[in-house]
Amino acid sequence: MIRGRGYARSLHDIEEIVLVASEDGTPIRIRDVGQVVFGPDIRRGVADLDGTGDAVSGIVIMRQGETR
Repeated sequence: MIRGRGYARSLHDIEEIVLVASEDGTPIRIRDVGQVVFGPDIRRGVADLDGTGDAVSGIVIMRQGETR
């Protein structure tokens, strides 16, 4: 999985990334070792309430001495 910002703008750009060069200097690209496809976004930060299912959670931070 690749997630981030950079110069890669398409699946083809990702396929062309060189992983390593062989002993004779031939580049081994991502497309040579796997298939590049779009996939679903990974769920992160899931909260559960007493085993009953998903719940919304949050954190409130207040500086010491603040009144609101």
